[in-house]
Amino acid sequence: MIVACDGMRVELAHLRKGSVTALIGARVLAGDPIGAVGNSGNSTEPHLHIHAVDAGSGKAVQLSFDGRVPSRNAQFAR
Repeated sequence: MIVACDGMRVELAHLRKGSVTALIGARVLAGDPIGAVGNSGNSTEPHLHIHAVDAGSGKAVQLSFDGRVPSRNAQFAR
């Protein structure tokens, strides 16, 4: 699934088959459910890949959540 946001594209991969609820062209807001995490592909447990790119250039864009930048396999304190 790809979500367009302020000139960026946020790609969400490995959503559970048949779980996506957002329709093409629909407006979604922060907090709206859009699908369920799954384990499509060769994996042993559910997970989500998130990748953001500039819609014009296709170059990767750094993501942050509440001002924090995640690193691979790291977890934020709850």
